[in-house]
Amino acid sequence: MHLAQALEALEALVAEALKDAEYYRASGGGVTVSGGEPLSQHAFVRPFLQRLRAHGVRTAIDTCGWAPAPAFAAVLAHSDLVLLDFKLMDPVMHERYTGQSNARILENLAAVAAAARVTGAPRLWIRTPLIPGVTATAANLRAMGALLQARFGDVVERWELCAFNGVCAAKYRKLGLSWTFADLPSMSRDDMEAARTAALSAGWDRAKLLVSGWVAKEGI
Repeated sequence: MHLAQALEALEALVAEALKDAEYYRASGGGVTVSGGEPLSQHAFVRPFLQRLRAHGVRTAIDTCGWAPAPAFAAVLAHSDLVLLDFKLMDPVMHERYTGQSNARILENLAAVAAAARVTGAPRLWIRTPLIPGVTATAANLRAMGALLQARFGDVVERWELCAFNGVCAAKYRKLGLSWTFADLPSMSRDDMEAARTAALSAGWDRAKLLVSGWVAKEGI
């Protein structure tokens, strides 16, 4: 995209977002940039967030955390809240299932925490998508909970465990793509309670753990 086109797109997006400015102020909310991965377009996202904040609109980014440090820092400076995915503690498993090590994600997580300790911003929420046999194992959740408690317990406001379900399978079929987890059943309430127990086992604050998402009905 040429510079003139990028600027035009930026102005149009800012104008669209500001249509709901009164709603943001009344509700205490704001604008979240998600994706895909917003940090892959950090050169566009940074001025977008910057412009919104200049208009008094709160901003958030929803990211997997895997991005070069300069890109992450550029967007971080204009974000009031970071929602960061943290999937797997074991770097080998992380690379197996995502194609990348988790080292960069942990470095960026540490950068958010450092900024929050100095300035009080951005706020930080961690989200873990639970996949049976992969991220939803007791060993993984215990290890993640131990790390979060030891290194980031003072700044992470919320750790959310998001229940696995197969609703997205239809999208894969429409795109003619295969999905590794297509045959996995949705998680039950017992599964989610086991995940909660494992996550709390290393001392994580129960008040800062949220379990969300659709679960299977009993007996199905």
